[in-house]
Amino acid sequence: MKSFMVILISFLFASFISASENNEGKSHIPHNQPFLLIDDVNRQAEAWATCVAVWQIMSDLFNESKAQADEYSNLGNGAKIAIVMTFVSTVISEDKPNPNQFSSTWKLAKTLMDSMPEVQLTSIMADLDARGMDAWSMDFKLTLAQCMDNLETQQMYIDTWRSLAASGILDLK
Repeated sequence: MKSFMVILISFLFASFISASENNEGKSHIPHNQPFLLIDDVNRQAEAWATCVAVWQIMSDLFNESKAQADEYSNLGNGAKIAIVMTFVSTVISEDKPNPNQFSSTWKLAKTLMDSMPEVQLTSIMADLDARGMDAWSMDFKLTLAQCMDNLETQQMYIDTWRSLAASGILDLK
């Protein structure tokens, strides 16, 4: 298993360099704009869920380096918060948020932050099985780049979540 991971990491980095030179591949996230500008809340949450899956894959790839694996895992946790806040922000941005709607949205978002990334991870890994490492790694590289490009927005969502949690609005149970 260890040698497979070393080969996989080497292959990925070699293909990342090649893909960046050729601009080949297609991201697993079908939107080219910053995630915050995706109008449909469900599509925005799917983009964040894809990033959770990407960070999970990166964490698994770097499992030999605990600190690096933990860093990717932390990024995945942040992307999960972004999923939640994508839904919650639609309710709190209204002039007069409805408490029942907020409660329902909060419960739904907490469920989706776990289920949506699993769906995206399955899809990404099925793509690897179907298309092979060459095509997959180019697509993965572009997807990883999109996730990295949206880290500032991810941090904004984390900070907003912390503010809401500190205010007592969120039920963190």
